[in-house]
Amino acid sequence: MKNTKETVLRKGVIEGDTNIIKAFYKKNHTCITKYILSNSGNEQDVADVCQDAMVIVYQKLTNGMHIDYPIEAYYYGVCKKVWQNRLLKKKRIVYNDFLIQTTQEKDETCILDEIEEKERGYVFQKYVMDLNESSKKLLELFCEGNSMKQIGKVLGFTEGYTRKKKYKIKKQLLQMLKNDSIYQELVN
Repeated sequence: MKNTKETVLRKGVIEGDTNIIKAFYKKNHTCITKYILSNSGNEQDVADVCQDAMVIVYQKLTNGMHIDYPIEAYYYGVCKKVWQNRLLKKKRIVYNDFLIQTTQEKDETCILDEIEEKERGYVFQKYVMDLNESSKKLLELFCEGNSMKQIGKVLGFTEGYTRKKKYKIKKQLLQMLKNDSIYQELVN
């Protein structure tokens, strides 16, 4: 570990040193609070997210996970991710005077979301099928997780040209979808 303060901080978190953890919370509280409050949260959300994130950081450190960057940056990233996940879950809740939604309503919403997602997929697939074979192959290889270098090798392109071609295909597909009234209706 390069930084002595970083080493002390990590050790304090692992050992559950109350003073170090309180100082850590205090130091990071402002930026976490700003982020959550500016993204539809409140003070209670800040407290919950900070607590959950600290538990995650503690678990990662005690399980021997190697974190290459400062723990404060890692903690901030975990806080953001925890909050984003909560926002996604909240999106699925219907707000009335009370925070209530029956299982039936959830099921209906999920089914409708699934149908809309499939319909968007069909429209997207329609445009992918209109692409030339080389473009389809590039997208297929990319979706399989191949690197640009590997894709270029398979298709006989340089890595740079493969990146450029993928960008152009993506731009072309987005333009086609943007011009498709059915897709726009499904998105909006």
